[in-house]
Amino acid sequence: MTEANVEIINEIKKFIDSVSSEKSVKEYYCYLPTSFIRKRVLTLKFTVMLIINGLKRSLQIELQNFFEYCTQGLSCSKQAFCDQRIKLKPEFFHDLNQVLVTNFYQSYQDHVKLWKGIILWAVDGSSVPLPETEDLKNKLLLFDRGYPSYWFMYLLMKKKAKFVMRVSSNANNAVKDFLASESTDLTVEWNPPYASLKKLRDMRFRVNKRTSIKIRLVKILLDTGETEVLVTNLYDMTFIHKMT
Repeated sequence: MTEANVEIINEIKKFIDSVSSEKSVKEYYCYLPTSFIRKRVLTLKFTVMLIINGLKRSLQIELQNFFEYCTQGLSCSKQAFCDQRIKLKPEFFHDLNQVLVTNFYQSYQDHVKLWKGIILWAVDGSSVPLPETEDLKNKLLLFDRGYPSYWFMYLLMKKKAKFVMRVSSNANNAVKDFLASESTDLTVEWNPPYASLKKLRDMRFRVNKRTSIKIRLVKILLDTGETEVLVTNLYDMTFIHKMT
């Protein structure tokens, strides 16, 4: 485990070093070709290290602690740090994350636990980027209540992502009717409400009131005796029931 972690860290370091030292690579990840060319305290490498270290306290305290640990008496102002970090494009952190994820699954491929061959991702109170990758098709996203909405499920399905969401009993008329029925497993077509329609159109999707998505509703009886409803785009009739 320790060797694998060291190897992952080394690969991340190699990526940051290549961006710092290779002119063409640096220019690709920076907004201006003149970024990070002058000799400053906050080099590209130091700027990145500060950002990925997670700045949880006041910025001045974080800067002070960082430089006390990494340098001998050098420091910089809050404004200098802000000026440096805005030079980096978002693509840098996307690709840095890809290096981390790729090397993690390469190093721990024999230890990654799968459920029916699928990697489970649980989502709670955070955002999840959904890049156009083949890997995403092999991940099942698990969402708590509060996430189900037409526009969100529409986007997930556009990305070919598999998902399972808890849904409140009064989410919409389709869920209410399903709970009132004797059916325990039902696949329906959902059409967009006005709010989702507007949101998707604002995102430049060509949708209308007749643009439906295929959603499966499943009743799950909890140990408490409560009946819970899950919504998903896994249409295998036995797939969800085996989760419990």
